[in-house]
Amino acid sequence: MRNSFIIWTIVLAMFSATLSNAQMQFEASEEYGQVFDVTFDPNHQNVIYARTVTNHIVKSTNKGADWEVIYSHPQDNMYVTIKDMRLLNDGTALSFICTAQGTELNKIVILDIETESVSKEFSSPIGNQPDNLIQSYSIFKNNDDTVLMHTTKIFDFGLQTEVYYTTDGGNNWDLVYKSLDNGNIHVNNVAISPSDADKLFIMRGGSPDVMEGGLLISNDAGQTWTEKIAGTVYSAITFNPANVDDIFLGTFYLGEGQEQNLYRSQDGGETWNVVDIDWSSMSTNSIHSITYNPLDLNQILILEENEIVISYDRGNTWTNYVYPLNPEDYYYGLTASFNPFVNNEVIICANYYPFISQDGGENLSRLNSPFVNPTGRLAVFGKEEQHVYYGLRNGLMHQNLQEGTEEGFNLLPIDFTPNVSNSGTHADRNVAGRVYFSVMSGMMGNAALSMSSDHGETSSIILGGSYIMLIAVDSFEPNPNKIVVSMGEIIYKSDITDLENIITQEIMPPSFGTVTSVMFDAADDNIFYVAQGNKIYKTQDNGQTWTELYAVEEGHLVYDLKKNPLNSQELAAATSVGIFISNDSGQTWTQVYDESPMNKVEFSSFTEGKIVASSHFEDGGLFGYPASDAKTIYTKNNGETWEEIGTDELGFMRATSTDIMFTGENSADVYFLVQDLGLVKYTLDLTTLGNEEINSNISDVTIYPNPTTGILNFQSKSEVQNVNLFDLSGRKISEFNSNQINISSLPKGIYLVKISTKDGKTTTKKVVKK
Repeated sequence: MRNSFIIWTIVLAMFSATLSNAQMQFEASEEYGQVFDVTFDPNHQNVIYARTVTNHIVKSTNKGADWEVIYSHPQDNMYVTIKDMRLLNDGTALSFICTAQGTELNKIVILDIETESVSKEFSSPIGNQPDNLIQSYSIFKNNDDTVLMHTTKIFDFGLQTEVYYTTDGGNNWDLVYKSLDNGNIHVNNVAISPSDADKLFIMRGGSPDVMEGGLLISNDAGQTWTEKIAGTVYSAITFNPANVDDIFLGTFYLGEGQEQNLYRSQDGGETWNVVDIDWSSMSTNSIHSITYNPLDLNQILILEENEIVISYDRGNTWTNYVYPLNPEDYYYGLTASFNPFVNNEVIICANYYPFISQDGGENLSRLNSPFVNPTGRLAVFGKEEQHVYYGLRNGLMHQNLQEGTEEGFNLLPIDFTPNVSNSGTHADRNVAGRVYFSVMSGMMGNAALSMSSDHGETSSIILGGSYIMLIAVDSFEPNPNKIVVSMGEIIYKSDITDLENIITQEIMPPSFGTVTSVMFDAADDNIFYVAQGNKIYKTQDNGQTWTELYAVEEGHLVYDLKKNPLNSQELAAATSVGIFISNDSGQTWTQVYDESPMNKVEFSSFTEGKIVASSHFEDGGLFGYPASDAKTIYTKNNGETWEEIGTDELGFMRATSTDIMFTGENSADVYFLVQDLGLVKYTLDLTTLGNEEINSNISDVTIYPNPTTGILNFQSKSEVQNVNLFDLSGRKISEFNSNQINISSLPKGIYLVKISTKDGKTTTKKVVKK
């Protein structure tokens, strides 16, 4: 069943601004969604928070039925990842680590839940040293300016661990532990006592030397340390909420001669005893989480790799629930959160999926979400039928938008690492249900190009070879059984009318380098276009000779070529320097957009003049592709003016693929395949207001503040004479004749203001009501 979840707000982390956005939807199958650190809000019923696998914090107000994004970390041309999210300040804030290895972007963030904005940040004291990371942290319960931070870096070709402590919000840090001064023993976890900011705990781990492990405790803010229960590695620690001197400690990945144990101290850590638990021996026996039920402190839950262990009598007796080593079930438990309003309801996050239990962890069911971790690419078909295809687990998901169904084909197990390279799915633009993909496997590079006529359920090999990978494909509209295919630096033209007797011709490309796009002429299959490197070429004799039509700047790339379905003489090119249009079959080209790279471009098949383009995220390092962000742009006047939905408005998505589907005369859906949000759809409203087009780029009127909670001010060289307010459908809401208006009574959303000034000029702009 097709799933649709509306993002009501996206918090832009850099600006702490909230944008209401009902144009954006999560579309991936919730059966495969992955979120981590799922945590109940202690102050609001049915509200839960989670982090995605990369750079978003998400929230649900109905225990996972619907989700919204409340924090999006900017990518800054870097892969920033969030980890270790937890509640803070009696449930009024969330804290988490932002990880960007080897850069100054490593930091701990505190997010105010009510305002959904960043209240504090703690940058790593070691800056951008080689491979630096924040590995663990602890924030004092009664003062969030007091932080214990555990970092690692590469020093003299070896790993060095350091622990820092601050009491003034990170303005000054004290180095309280250094592995080089402590037998090269590294750290697994750190903690501050909930009742005493000077009492610190360091759970130590492995070492390249003989000595390893040990629990260190300091009672003087890290100036001196005492070692307890030496010789064993530890990580998970928890304090009894009713008595902080009652502490549980769990062993971590064990070295030779070490034993798995749960330890307990009832005197603040002075003495420790082994808790009598009969552990199974199915895994490497590591304890990852120890959690109290806030509604019944007699109940304690332990998450081990393949076991959930529960006590109902304050830890005197324990019951083990042992799971097989199956990643589709509970495996490698990470965190647990009890519902503070419903006794025995607990959400347990494991290495692959989150689970919810109604009986304290004895029985589990999957907690679904649409936040899949996709693979490959996405493709759409939007003619007489509407279909969406996207990669998941090296297989294919197919959505039939008419029937509201979704199917998955050839999905690998979630823990399986394939030894093949998959091109991802390409949809035939002329034949519903026909898709293409290539797979390359083995050390010898054996490869095959396959075609499916039933959306990917079954397929036939139409071309074999070595070291070939499908990059682009197009079919000839008068006879779609004729196709031209780019397999990287090789072009093939095939007739697939008879799959038992496929006729294939290899065509020499015009130059060296990857052919990124291929496109047939509208009437003659001997004429087709290709994009290669920074150039656009055309052949009129089936590839025997090529004519260079246009070249963008050296060092840049042409990604996509399209022709207007309503005017075959009009072509468009999406490039790393923007959008180009030709009105004479490619003989001359005009750059109509130059603000940023664009990977995809599409003409409307419903009405002239409407064009949409989109781009995905690229960090600028892989294969030398220019850096880009996920965004979309559109024009309603054939490129004279453009509107942009920027990466901030899209929540700084780390999109790996994008495609565009026009759904009507005044609407288009832009799809993004996002590493942590799954399949995201952004719906564009292409409605025009009378004969005037929205043009936010050319205007002498300034609107502020925008976004606004109510008051809008207009500033212009010429006096503002009239202001008309419209919704996105073009319906007029109200009219004003002032340079200040109040829209506080309107619902949150995006509106249009049409401003007329005394000099006779009129302009229309978007405003956001928060």
